[in-house]
Amino acid sequence: MQENNLTNQSNHIIEKELTDSILKLFYKVHYKLVFGFLKKVYKNALFLELINAGFKCETEKAINVFYNKKVVGQFFCGYSSE
Repeated sequence: MQENNLTNQSNHIIEKELTDSILKLFYKVHYKLVFGFLKKVYKNALFLELINAGFKCETEKAINVFYNKKVVGQFFCGYSSE
């Protein structure tokens, strides 16, 4: 079985503490706003929670996409962090 970036060989989440912290913030936003808003509203609320919790992050960061060592476009990820 091939190992991927999210799990190690014993199938445990890598950076579990970090993942748990982010998920707690996600659920905090989910429970406060419930449902019915556009995706952008939830994304902005989560971004504020991440910043308030001390995470260094950006939204809509442009990332170059390479194919055969040449840039073929850009991908705008929802969040990026150091």
